[in-house]
Amino acid sequence: METDILEQVQNLYPTRRPNEAALFIENRVILSQESDLPIYESQLDQFVSREAAYKQQIISAELWKNADEEKEKLFALVEQVQAKLSKTKVPQKNTKLRSCKWEEVISEVKDTSQKWKTSPSRTARARRCVEKLGQDSGALQAWVGLLPAGDYGSSICGAFKLAIGAASQLHKVEDCIFDALVEIPECMENARRYVSIYKDHPDQYLERKTFDLYLAVLRALSHIMQAFADDGIHRFLGSMAKQSTYKEELFKSVQEVKKLSGKIKEEAQQCLAERQARMNKTIDETHRSVDKTEKLVQSIYCMLVERMTSESKGLALANLQASAGSTPKKAIMGPHQSLKETKKLLKMLDYNARLPADDLEACLKLADLLDEEPMARAAAMVQHDKLRIWLAEGSSSRALLVNGNSDLGSAEGQSPLSLVDAELVKISESMEAAFVIKYFCGLHTQNLDPSPASSPVGMMASLVGQLLSQMIDREMDVDVSFLEKSNWKDVESHNLFALYMVFRNLVEQLPPKTLLVCVLDEVSLYETRSMGGETDTVMRRLTRLVANSTDVTFKMLVTCRGRALDFQQYFHPDILDLDEDIEVDDMAMWNIKHIRGSE
Repeated sequence: METDILEQVQNLYPTRRPNEAALFIENRVILSQESDLPIYESQLDQFVSREAAYKQQIISAELWKNADEEKEKLFALVEQVQAKLSKTKVPQKNTKLRSCKWEEVISEVKDTSQKWKTSPSRTARARRCVEKLGQDSGALQAWVGLLPAGDYGSSICGAFKLAIGAASQLHKVEDCIFDALVEIPECMENARRYVSIYKDHPDQYLERKTFDLYLAVLRALSHIMQAFADDGIHRFLGSMAKQSTYKEELFKSVQEVKKLSGKIKEEAQQCLAERQARMNKTIDETHRSVDKTEKLVQSIYCMLVERMTSESKGLALANLQASAGSTPKKAIMGPHQSLKETKKLLKMLDYNARLPADDLEACLKLADLLDEEPMARAAAMVQHDKLRIWLAEGSSSRALLVNGNSDLGSAEGQSPLSLVDAELVKISESMEAAFVIKYFCGLHTQNLDPSPASSPVGMMASLVGQLLSQMIDREMDVDVSFLEKSNWKDVESHNLFALYMVFRNLVEQLPPKTLLVCVLDEVSLYETRSMGGETDTVMRRLTRLVANSTDVTFKMLVTCRGRALDFQQYFHPDILDLDEDIEVDDMAMWNIKHIRGSE
């Protein structure tokens, strides 16, 4: 019986996105000795006992029941207006009020707007309000979709649809009615960021604020529907004094919606900040028990988030570096048995150590050059769960492909994802125990750099050179005996398969638990008719090497401003697809633009 009740309560929120990690734990095979397994409670953002989860969701259900009286009052008014309109000469569509969707509201708005284009009796102000309602209601529509299942959202949708329908038939509709209908969605547009946060993190305090806002919207709509139910303000109230009082009450009800939407926006930001603080605390606690490599990758991720989204970057960097426990460069050492052969190999690669460093510096300067939309795209990548999972969760080897999905037809300059890559490389390099290799393909195209470096072969030669030079700097004993005489010639001629063979052998020679970070930016630029085959070969072999690296922790990140083509298949399911349209967050933009200023 308890399970049935719990399922009914959970059905209040069928649209909430599940936590994949939570689902995995909840649905795992239950052993005979296990009892009372924990459940992930989204409002508390933690695993709790089944009893605690049941109590929390009952509290939530009871909260929303408190809105039933106000909701039924609105439905009664809506039904009264619907009955009145059915008696007019104009035929009415049969609307099921308790299942009305926002798409029906938009359809009504479009029909009314089309009718009024040829109606001289409608004021320009009324026409503008109806058009604006159709254009600026995306956030309200999203918010309605997050309300509990049942007729909570339908009450709002039904009232809006009937209000527009009544306005299209009644000739004397006060401008204050139109203003109120438009201002409610506008209030939600100003809190659009909250809608996104509430969808992903339905915190219990945020839910309470959502309930208060819902009640305020119901009351404002009830004021509007009362006027329509009584044939307009003039008949409803009669005297000018009463009309003035009604308008004042309507204005106050809309102002209450506006005030609560502002408060809920603040609560959402606080909710997100608290969640970030809990995550940081969890990582700090985890540092005490995980191995050194896992500490390292978690520290790198936290530092990346701080650099891209926080004003207090300097203090966080210092604290995280201290917690990571940097290892001196010469901690990984060995005898100088084959140094001569190793340097010979490095020379054959024609490796220019300044090139990767110059590329990194050029991409770091993007923080001062990018506009708001590219900056927002960079911030969206950093804050995405898939990037966190790839880097910060566990010390296993893993590859991740990021498709920026930018409109390449209108894109200018360098990719904003190059900035994220550069910051990640810089942070990783500050952790001296890590090996870090990178290649920024956007700086090496035939247009900018018509040289062998602008190719998959050039990229592979650079990766080998970077890794080999770092191993030499740390006085590692590099074994090159795997190279036969013919192999030396192939390396000298930059044969792609020989270069990969060298790279694979070098990776396998790294000490166990070593962290190897590989960042490849804009590789999709090499997916051309002439270079596509070599690009596919490099990506296929590198992803296979990552998958087979068990002793070494190999983290490979590949980013594309648009999206990868053929080689995307080798990353599935580890692909991060950013939205084509990225919302610009003013606070995030302020923080990210000050990355360089705070250094």
